[in-house]
Amino acid sequence: MGLGATAKKIQMLSDTAEDLYHKLTEVLERVRGIETSIEETNERVTTIEHRLDQHGALIEAIADANGVDVEEVLAAVEAPEAEGETEEEAGEEPAETNKVATENKD
Repeated sequence: MGLGATAKKIQMLSDTAEDLYHKLTEVLERVRGIETSIEETNERVTTIEHRLDQHGALIEAIADANGVDVEEVLAAVEAPEAEGETEEEAGEEPAETNKVATENKD
């Protein structure tokens, strides 16, 4: 094998290494971007969870002030879900939830 062929192979290897370096750099930048996005998403989720807890507390306080038994309403909502398919998915109106809500309006 002559020096020309060896130089050609070395140049080809060098080009391949350079291409891989650029691709690896791009992948690294994308991973860093994804990490940043994940951190931002985690912050948003934490904020939403906190607000959800606040809203839940407010709803319970309003329900208590209006004489609504929160545990009874939650049990009525969870019962159809435990059976696998809710009444809404079956095309029916959730009777228990409406019954509890209607009873407490009086």
